[in-house]
Amino acid sequence: MALGKGHRQLFGSEVGTIFAMNSAMPRANLIRTDQYPYHVTVRTTRKAFFEIPLSKIYDIFEIWINLTHHFYGIKTHHFVLMSNHIHWLLTTPRKNIDTVMRYILSNVAKHVNEKLGTFGQLWGGRYKYSIINTEEAYFAVMKYVYRNPVKANIVTKVERYPFSTIQYLYGTGVSRINVFKDPISTEIAYDNEFLEWINVPFHTEDVDQIAKSLEKYEFKFRRTSRSKRYEIKVPWVPKSCR
Repeated sequence: MALGKGHRQLFGSEVGTIFAMNSAMPRANLIRTDQYPYHVTVRTTRKAFFEIPLSKIYDIFEIWINLTHHFYGIKTHHFVLMSNHIHWLLTTPRKNIDTVMRYILSNVAKHVNEKLGTFGQLWGGRYKYSIINTEEAYFAVMKYVYRNPVKANIVTKVERYPFSTIQYLYGTGVSRINVFKDPISTEIAYDNEFLEWINVPFHTEDVDQIAKSLEKYEFKFRRTSRSKRYEIKVPWVPKSCR
């Protein structure tokens, strides 16, 4: 069922023990969940550009994302590779986000170093994650992720960027990444209406709200003085989902 304006439905039909906190892990207050998706991002050392072509980096991620799915059961929903970082929307049915990220980041780094013939450090620090626990947030983050190349002035249309899963979803390109159905109750049709919606720019304030919210372990819009909650100004649901 599509969400109406101002309604924030949780993904699950029942709200129970969703999060598991594990303070024994190296990262304090790690939140594991098997019901809500994560947005994950990680940058290169000193935010430097990858030293081999992005097409090769994307090939490497395709291999290791699929192997991570095979060995650790993750489900990829959306993925975008930028010149010095990634955006990844995924779910972890086994509640193993720490194991997943350790596995994929270490192996991607090894693979890239093999291509370069070096032993350098690829990643500039720990990955950052945010749990996306409402449909409104999921649509906002998905759009934010896919609009990154447009925001960086690399392309003028989201679907023209070759290093993301959008071309596969829209049917204009091929991706070897196993992409799984969006983990929300609203069925998303990746059609012309979807592209029209995703290519409408956010207001500057919206971008700031989403970026700030992604810095939290659980994605939450900041409240404003005008209302109890923040309302994204651009329609946050494609026409076909309303």
